[in-house]
Amino acid sequence: MLTAIIVPAVLMPQGELWLSPTNPWLLAALVLVALVRRDLLTTIVGGMAAFMLLRFGFGF
Repeated sequence: MLTAIIVPAVLMPQGELWLSPTNPWLLAALVLVALVRRDLLTTIVGGMAAFMLLRFGFGF
């Protein structure tokens, strides 16, 4: 599993714990979990789209 790589990257993207609704990595991960399906490509594209929207669209 990639859990050991993904969880720290999502929760600590700048080296400190960032549990806030303004954390685009955390919000995109939550969307990704909501989209989990058997189709891996749909899950990855959905999570990346959510991240890009939050990061660049809303300026988080």
